[in-house]
Amino acid sequence: MIVLENLLKPFFSISTLLSTIVMVIMVNVFKREEAMEIQKTYNSLWSGFEILLFALVGKLTMSIMLF
Repeated sequence: MIVLENLLKPFFSISTLLSTIVMVIMVNVFKREEAMEIQKTYNSLWSGFEILLFALVGKLTMSIMLF
């Protein structure tokens, strides 16, 4: 998406985030079963990343408080 955006930037501007949102909506509309499988996969991945995120934020907060 970013490569496509960079190629088309001289002609017109495309927001990568906006295009990603549109792709997700299109997958939800036309391929509902596949969208549900993708959602299950990312939900399980999110659980692990959520733990990592809050651990890193906690570590950063403790580092800031020590200074």
